[in-house]
Amino acid sequence: MNKINEYYKIITDKDLKNPLCEYFNVNDIVFNFIPDNIEVPIIDQILYQCNDKEKILLIVNFSTLVKLCEQHSKYHNFIDLVNSGKIRLIYFQPEDSLLHLVNTINGKNIKLANILKDLKFIWWTDSMVGGYLIKQFKNAQLYELHHPNLVYVNTHHFFHLKKEKKKTNTFLSLMRLHSGTGRKHRNILAEKMQDKVYLKSSIANTNLARGSEKQELLFSDLEAEYGKIHLQNGHVWSDGLPVISLYERTYFELLTETFGAVDGDDSFFLTEKTLKPIVMGHPFIVLSTKHFLKNLRGLGFRTFGDFVDESYDECDTIAERVEIISKNLERLDMAASEKFYEDTQEIRDHNQRHLLYLHGRYKFDLWGKWNNFFKNLE
Repeated sequence: MNKINEYYKIITDKDLKNPLCEYFNVNDIVFNFIPDNIEVPIIDQILYQCNDKEKILLIVNFSTLVKLCEQHSKYHNFIDLVNSGKIRLIYFQPEDSLLHLVNTINGKNIKLANILKDLKFIWWTDSMVGGYLIKQFKNAQLYELHHPNLVYVNTHHFFHLKKEKKKTNTFLSLMRLHSGTGRKHRNILAEKMQDKVYLKSSIANTNLARGSEKQELLFSDLEAEYGKIHLQNGHVWSDGLPVISLYERTYFELLTETFGAVDGDDSFFLTEKTLKPIVMGHPFIVLSTKHFLKNLRGLGFRTFGDFVDESYDECDTIAERVEIISKNLERLDMAASEKFYEDTQEIRDHNQRHLLYLHGRYKFDLWGKWNNFFKNLE
């Protein structure tokens, strides 16, 4: 029996296909599953498997965590059991763990938000959690585990379909706008771009330029680019697919990441939005959180500060970042965009190679993080 089992009874809601279960099985770590009985509170199902002397290591995703916090049991109080140390709680969502927590603390369920902010738990993060969120979850122990988008394979080989053609536009920008506040940085940028001269030479969907062709969705038909069979075989994620023809026609990409809607937020959440221009060999300017580019460089990628003004990465507010980005776009006419593209060949090649390198190391590094975590778990 593995040493960790001498100290903890491990219970999880993960299924056997999850990488964690593979790690446990290969390392001879004994673990149990949470029974699937919707009529009994989850905490009761967990405690039924244990004796009074056993210390529990509970590893759950967001939906299970919410149920544990909100369900009422006649016999056990989940929050008291966690805060007293009887249960060591690990929050592990294979992807979007950060997104779920942020949406909760910014959402309407204030009671749940306050419970999670005060709860003692270990958070295996799928991101780099900066000071802004550390202050929000003052009792959480953060352990940077992985960046799940690095493992997605459906975009990584399509670069070979891209052809170097005479380009007709400066930049590409496809923004999905939201009516709420969760993505308001996109709306602020879209409003700033509206009626700007540089928009005329771009391929941009902002959904704001009313009465013009810009109002129409400019996403190309993915089926025409990749074929119906490939898209319908269940092995691809359409949002992660680069629209190859748009990269062939443009010199760089202006992208808006998922996070960036809160002034002062320095969380780093890497998604397919940034990885698509990297894999397609494109330069990029990105509107996201403070120090997004700094954290990207921390992963080994290179950015374009020698060619465009990347001081926006140091700004605390959305307005400041948008202003600097807009000035970059004003300067990058067709001639300047062409030079930007040509002069950054070395950086673009490096980023593409490095992405494939990180993709290849993904599971190796993930298991190394787990080895280190369990070795030092008290």
